[in-house]
Amino acid sequence: MSIISELGPNVEADVSTAKDNGCVVEYLKLGNSPFVYRSLNRLEWKGLQNDAISKSKGADGSIDPMKVMELKDESEDAVVMRALIHPKHETVGELAGYPAGYVAQLADKITEASGFGEIEEEPVRL
Repeated sequence: MSIISELGPNVEADVSTAKDNGCVVEYLKLGNSPFVYRSLNRLEWKGLQNDAISKSKGADGSIDPMKVMELKDESEDAVVMRALIHPKHETVGELAGYPAGYVAQLADKITEASGFGEIEEEPVRL
């Protein structure tokens, strides 16, 4: 029996849909909590970034570095809420039940699965 099938038919269906849509799907166990998440596509990523940028603008319309720092946790929450397949959460407040670092770790893994981070392959100069 696979990890996904152990999590139930709803998770299996969501994983299948994500894969059919070209997403990378990964499983990660943090402590005793199993998580299944998918990569974000370019449109989703741009939407999340646009939301973060609009929230980080100061009164004069320019990017406020202090607001950017304050919104880091909120941005991580948004990434996790968008990409988390299991367990399902309806509101960001439900993420508060996890140890402090879980959401940050999940956001990092989702970002990596979405194509950001170190390149595994070296380019070949032509």
